[in-house]
Amino acid sequence: QWKRISPLLPPQPKTGRRRADDRMIINGILCVCESNFKWNNIPRKYGAYSTCFERFKTWKQQGVWARICETLSSSELNNIETYWNTILRDSE
Repeated sequence: QWKRISPLLPPQPKTGRRRADDRMIINGILCVCESNFKWNNIPRKYGAYSTCFERFKTWKQQGVWARICETLSSSELNNIETYWNTILRDSE
C-alpha cells in the first residue's frame, strides 16, 4: 500500500523545517481510525497527536485523502472508510 500512497503525498518543503515522517503520521491517523482513539490518546510512536491531526486536516483540505481513497482498492478501504467518515465528522 505504501508504494501506491507515497507518490500521492505533497513533497517535502524546499525551505524551512522538514515535515515529520509521512509514513509514521499516516500510521498514527490510521491508528485513530482503526482503534477509535481520540487524537490526544494515540501512542507516542506515531509522533505528536497534534501533528497527526493537523496533517490529516490539511491533507483533507488539499484532496490528498480523496486521491488515496481513489488509489486503494475497495477491500483496502473497507475498514478505513467508515472510520475516516467518523474522524471527518468529529474534526469539524
